[in-house]
Amino acid sequence: MEDSKETPNNNNNKGLVIRVLEALKQASKDLQNDLHNNTPTKSSAAAASAECDTPSVNALLELETESDDLFFDDPKLSPLSRHLSRLKSLIEDLRLHRHDLLLRRRRQISRVAGSIESEIQAWIDRESLGGLVQALRNHDDDDPSAAIDLLSALQRRLSRGGFDRDLQDLVLDAGVLPAVDSVVRDARAPVRVREACAEAVAALVRFNKDVFLVPPMGPTARALVSMASARALAALTSLIVSVKSPFVDEIRSNGDVETIVGLLGPGEDVEIRAGALECAMEMGYYGRKEAVEAMMGAGVVERLVGMERKGGGDGGFGGCVGRFAVQLEVGEGLRGRERRAFKVEILRAVREAVSTDDEDDQALCATIIAEVLWGSTPY
Repeated sequence: MEDSKETPNNNNNKGLVIRVLEALKQASKDLQNDLHNNTPTKSSAAAASAECDTPSVNALLELETESDDLFFDDPKLSPLSRHLSRLKSLIEDLRLHRHDLLLRRRRQISRVAGSIESEIQAWIDRESLGGLVQALRNHDDDDPSAAIDLLSALQRRLSRGGFDRDLQDLVLDAGVLPAVDSVVRDARAPVRVREACAEAVAALVRFNKDVFLVPPMGPTARALVSMASARALAALTSLIVSVKSPFVDEIRSNGDVETIVGLLGPGEDVEIRAGALECAMEMGYYGRKEAVEAMMGAGVVERLVGMERKGGGDGGFGGCVGRFAVQLEVGEGLRGRERRAFKVEILRAVREAVSTDDEDDQALCATIIAEVLWGSTPY
């Protein structure tokens, strides 16, 4: 059997290791919380005994005994085994009624418990990331659920909050970004996997764009636009917000501004139109003059007026022309002179987009012009 393939026995053993590690991680977290929330006012034999007889301590010691054989074959778990042995030794000190050491030992125990939690999380991250890259290389077109589950786990891990250099290094070492980005660009891959990979790319760039923004991003932008799905457009919008004007420049140079504006048309699914609307708004906010000119030339205002027009059957698109004008007004991409010129252009386009013979259209025109002139709240 090839080395890259897992036997059922290996898979079962790995599953057992993961369950034990998750239990150890939770017990370590519980122990740290216990020590943080129950600081003794003085050292005493009773306090030492109480510190040694808690569910979290008992769980850790029980799991330490069970883990010896499980962790023996994995050298990456050697530091964890050492931390567990150290923790056991510290707790035994207290159980021998060395209550004079209580305050010092409880600080040491808390640090060791924190190290145990960190080691376990690193092992789980390493296994999960390696499994993700492997799953993307060998994804099953008929059942992509394994790859999608791992991609969802990656997004949850990245969104926990706060910068984690260890996680960043593991992601880099595993080659996660090239793996997910290549699937985004692969038109032959299942759409669901491509969408999940697109969301993962956006999550990685949000996590640290200085590290995970690998130029050129033009092919990724083009792939997202060509997918023309609500999830792909949401990932594209997230990347625009993260990368700002340079990413809008990439979209414009691809000739994809016109495609995005085209998705605002009445023939598109409502969710896709809503996704394209958010994308257009962020392009208006971050786009430089050339990008906004491309949007205007593609008829963005006329399409936004159409989304506001009564009887369109869309619902929920009111005020989008005024909002677009505000995005240009307060955005980062345009100079003051350019903002003023585009406001005039928006007003002209609104007047041309409505019928002079339709009272409802005229009323809509008056409303939109007022919002453009006096401002509309961006949301």
